[in-house]
Amino acid sequence: MKRIDILKKMAYQNGREPDANEFWWADDLDCEDENEADEDLLEGNHNQDRWENRNPDGSEFENPETDVDDIKEKKEEEENNPPLQPGSFYPMMYGYVGLEGATSTPLEYYSGGISEEPGAITNNPYNNIYQMAKIEWRLIQKKGMLEGLERAKLLSLASIFSDLVEKYPEYSAKIKMLNDADPTPNKKYLPYAVKQLVSKQALEGEIVDVIKLFHKLSPKLDQKDINQWNFTQLRDKLFALRDSGQDKSKRQEKTDIKTSGGIKLFEDEQCVLMRVDTKAAACFYGAGTKWCITMEGEQDYEDYVSSNVVFYFVLRKDVGKENTLYKIAIAVQRDMNNKILSVDAWDVLDERMFVDTALIDLKAGKQIKQIISDNSREVKPGFLAKLNNKPEELTEKDYEDHLKLGENITYILENNNTPPKILEKIFNENKNNIDIDKKYKIIGLLSSNDNTPLNVLDQIAKDSTPGFDIHIKYSLWKRLLEHKNISSSTIKYILDNTTDKYIMRGIAENKNSTGDILRKLYQKSIGITGTSSTYIDHSLIHYIMENENTDKSLADDLYTQIIDDAAKIVLARQTQNKFIQEKLFNEKDKYTLTYLTALAGNKHIHKEVAQKLAKLDDNNIRFELAINISMYPEILDQLYETADEHTLVAIARNPNTSIDTQKKLTTIPKKDIRSELATYTEYPEVLEILSKDDNKYTRSSVINNKHTEKHILENALNDPEKTIRELAAITIKLRNK
Repeated sequence: MKRIDILKKMAYQNGREPDANEFWWADDLDCEDENEADEDLLEGNHNQDRWENRNPDGSEFENPETDVDDIKEKKEEEENNPPLQPGSFYPMMYGYVGLEGATSTPLEYYSGGISEEPGAITNNPYNNIYQMAKIEWRLIQKKGMLEGLERAKLLSLASIFSDLVEKYPEYSAKIKMLNDADPTPNKKYLPYAVKQLVSKQALEGEIVDVIKLFHKLSPKLDQKDINQWNFTQLRDKLFALRDSGQDKSKRQEKTDIKTSGGIKLFEDEQCVLMRVDTKAAACFYGAGTKWCITMEGEQDYEDYVSSNVVFYFVLRKDVGKENTLYKIAIAVQRDMNNKILSVDAWDVLDERMFVDTALIDLKAGKQIKQIISDNSREVKPGFLAKLNNKPEELTEKDYEDHLKLGENITYILENNNTPPKILEKIFNENKNNIDIDKKYKIIGLLSSNDNTPLNVLDQIAKDSTPGFDIHIKYSLWKRLLEHKNISSSTIKYILDNTTDKYIMRGIAENKNSTGDILRKLYQKSIGITGTSSTYIDHSLIHYIMENENTDKSLADDLYTQIIDDAAKIVLARQTQNKFIQEKLFNEKDKYTLTYLTALAGNKHIHKEVAQKLAKLDDNNIRFELAINISMYPEILDQLYETADEHTLVAIARNPNTSIDTQKKLTTIPKKDIRSELATYTEYPEVLEILSKDDNKYTRSSVINNKHTEKHILENALNDPEKTIRELAAITIKLRNK
């Protein structure tokens, strides 16, 4: 391109029409761009006589080369304090060359001394606000001005992000995600993305998908301004472009997907059945559909697979894309043991339907259903299923990969199979979380998980997050005090920092509260300072007496506080403390028998106390001991010798009854007792004996007992009673299934 053409273009950009012979000297010279033309102007390769090239008084300036050298030398000397500071002063209003006007020091820039006030009258000799400084000044300023503009751009980007976060604080984390995902240097898509987010047009993952596709495919769109697009229309348009145009690398990607992520299970002239094992395969084979599992920016596919869902795609050959069933997605939801819970189908528009309806036009429809049913049972269980049943198969990476999927973090925190190391890692990653609600949810679940390490429980108890008010703190302390592994030091810290009666009751009930803690709790509850007592919480005293760690001295002190007979009955039924149980056993008043009967039914009864009760000649007490599911086998053996019929039934039902006593019960003449034993026993030897009982109801109970072995059921197929033979056949069939 001729230099004269570029120089004329530059003149127009400066707001004037060039003279006919103005650039006669550049006629035969070639030039690639405006910067090279700039250099010509700097070197004086022209003979123009213009005000821009003169001093303010109209005289010619000295040799430009000397001036430039002087200026450069001066700028090097003043490098740390340059005289020309870039800033905002009517940016770009004076044309292209040198970025004229982009400086806040016009007295340095204009040799005529212009006032900085907009619209002021200039005092240069030309009284012309458009008067330019010498060209060498402008060229030297250019680099500094560009650097200033770059800094200004960064400040502007930070301002856009902070303004959006300030406007929508509840979306701060998601706005940051959108900001980080914006592929443009000036984050030009961020306002549009946030607008779609807060208006609930889509989830943040889908928005990121669409933004990235728009950035990549916008040259193929007629409307290239994203702000003019309706989100749904833009998404559909971009997905259509994405699905239609694939380059060579994409074809290679398709090949990889076909060989790894998609497994062909069936094919005929009408369709192909694929099992989809990866997200990439779901996107590939699901192209052209509205299925959420095909969204690259979303985690729906991972969520479903983690929840033990298996996906199958039916790809039709016999219908066109205008048919909403040309692709069918089938999802098989399995339980934690890989048993099928439900099977659902979706057309390309993501409309849910019955599987039979979706496959109604296929000749191999029934065959496809059977293939899916059989195959789904063979697919390895998902993450959550393994977490419930086979946690030993999970690696640390498995947890990391699934933590951010849907509600998985909740399931992981709730599951007592989660390793302590993983729970501690989750705590450390969230202990400084500024999202108060999220932090509260996470540490609340950690407070209830049996595997949460003691040091984490202690940190939760002492957490001083500013956003946690007293109600949140007390809520966390209540959960911690229900934790079976909480340390006594953590309990002591809570006790030292609370006066709440419900928190104090939680301390009284916790089995890890030591005798010293319980005594201090008692003293705090009655408000002891020196020897003065101001308040007694009888309910709290009751809870302290129930705790097995309360020592004899404290038990004696506390028992004197219980004067209500009804309270003693409740205490007898619930207390875990051996000393309190012995005091109740030795109680002598008109309600003594009631106390003893309640004590016999106490599931925390100590063996020594139970032995004393078993020796009493009272059938009600014996029955309560026999029916107590926490009763010791030797006590049940002792009761058998003197039991009446009701007590024998209770002994037959009790899972703690020894096999020797159960064998004795098989010889009891009362058929009802034998029938009860056949229903509740867990011993195959006893069931073997009872399967030959002469009472058909006893034999029937044997068939219904889940502990009955297979050979006993098979023998029952030859039972003389038809109903028992039929029951045995049904039971065998159900077990085999």
